[in-house]
Formats: sequence, C-alpha cells, structure tokens
Amino acid sequence: MHSEVDLSILMPVKNRVKLTRACLASLFETASTTIKLEILVQDNGSTDGTLEYLESLGERVRVLRGTDSHTFAKSNNEMAHAARGRALCMLNNDTVLLDGWIEPMLAVLDREPSVGVVGNVQLFPGDVGVRRINHAGVVFTEDRMPVHLYEGMGEDLAAAMVTREMQAVTAACSMIRKEVFLKLDGFDESFRNGHEDIDLCLRARAAGYANWIAGESRIVHYGSSTPGRLSHDDQNTRLFFDRHGGVIEPDLERVTAGDGVDWPARSWSYRVVRMLWRYPPIRFILKRLMRTTLGMRLRQFALHRLSRSGK
Repeated sequence: MHSEVDLSILMPVKNRVKLTRACLASLFETASTTIKLEILVQDNGSTDGTLEYLESLGERVRVLRGTDSHTFAKSNNEMAHAARGRALCMLNNDTVLLDGWIEPMLAVLDREPSVGVVGNVQLFPGDVGVRRINHAGVVFTEDRMPVHLYEGMGEDLAAAMVTREMQAVTAACSMIRKEVFLKLDGFDESFRNGHEDIDLCLRARAAGYANWIAGESRIVHYGSSTPGRLSHDDQNTRLFFDRHGGVIEPDLERVTAGDGVDWPARSWSYRVVRMLWRYPPIRFILKRLMRTTLGMRLRQFALHRLSRSGK
C-alpha cells in the first residue's frame, strides 16, 4: 500500500449516541493492526451528548461539524474530501462490526483497477447462528425496484457467502477508492437520505467500474435508525427512475435461479404488511411516524420479525 493511511472510515451521525458508542467500540475491537486506519465522524447537530462523547475519544477519531440540514450524501462528500486514506469506507452508526470484516473488502477492492464499490453481507441483530440476512448485495425486481438480496434468509445460506459482482450494494458499509469516488463526484446530493448509494453504484458501472459483494465480510446492521430517514422516499424514487430506469437490469430471478435459492420466501404476514405500505393513506400516516425515533424503532422491530420467513 502506498499511502500513509490505507483506509478512511466515514461515519455521519445525528443523535442516537448509544448506537454510535456500540459501533465505534466494535470498530476499535476489530481494527486490523496491519491496516492503517483513520476514523472521521461528522456530527450533524446532535443534542443528546453525541458530540461530547466523540470529543472524549481524543485522537482516536477526527470529529467534523455539520449542521442539522446535512444529508447522508453531503456529509460523506465533505468527509471524503477531508480524508487522507487511499480508500474510503462509508459506515452507518447503526452497525456492529464483526471480526475479520475489513480484510475481505479491501482484498476485493485491490483486485484490479476496474473494481468500483465493494459491499458486504449485513445481518439483522440476533443470537449467533440464528441471525437473519439484511443485505447480501442489491438486485432489481421486474419493475426495476432495488431490493436487498436474501433478506430474511438464515445467516448460514451458502449463496450469501459468495464474493461476486453485483449491480449495486448498500452504503451502510461499503468501500471505494478515494480517487474513484472523487472522479464520480461523490454522492449526488440531489438525493436526500435515500437511493444515493444505488445511484453511485450505477454511475460507477456506467463509467466502466464493476461493483462487488465481499461474501466473507459480515457485520450486524440494525437498519434505518435515524428519524426522518424515509421522509423524502417518494422524491428520491422518482429521481432515481428518471436517471436510471432505462439501464437497470431486472436480475432478481437470474441471480436466485443461478444460486438455486427459492427467494423471496415471504410469509403471509410479510405480504400483508407490504400491501398496506403501498396503500397511499396508510403510507402517508406511517411515513409521518417514521420521522420519530419511536417510529424507526417500530419499523426495525417489524422488519426483524417479518423477515423470519426465510427457509
């Protein structure tokens, strides 16, 4: 490696100090002694003691200041420009990192210059051995909607342990070389806390890069823990399809058939909830609820329960 810093971890935060503590504690515990890391955390107007906690860590983290209006895209773009690493790792604070998560991702990133964004397997919280998959890459349905591959399946699913090329991966934990990120002009700040990661992946593909999932890298991800996370969902979706609707490959059936996996395996309760979510009056009420901490916690609970329909 030719840089003073191998990898810059970028983490935007706003409140939820308990999640940030747990995430950083797991990061400190799993950091490799052979990989030179720096950790950048941008606080966006927290009022729950988050900033004081970050400052108490001293030189273990570089603390940047944002504002209450900073989005995921804007925060990461600012941190990327300040980062000293040759590679960047976008990391949500509602994650818990497991031993050995860094090396497989960096190994894929270093395979060849054509590698774009590298993601990993993310698991819902739970007891070891019975946890369910939250993300094993992103695939697209027949109507070109992005979905997390094998969500709800058991963590021992062999198809989720494969390192391979994907159209896209989530930025809850993803790596990209800094030069490539800057070449692509980073995240598009037109997206407000949604679809900016898939947009980046598709722009990377259009520029000739291949996105990958590192099947040997695993973390725990609570998912959508920030109040207001879904407030701009409709606008983000419209913008996404305006940009990419004509180039997306509906690959869900191709990927699952190639893996020999019957997915999605959904219970009747999951299907009912999804149907209700698509009903405009109910969606309007639920989206207002999602602007609150209680609403996001209820959503997490529902996702974890409903995803237990995997075979």
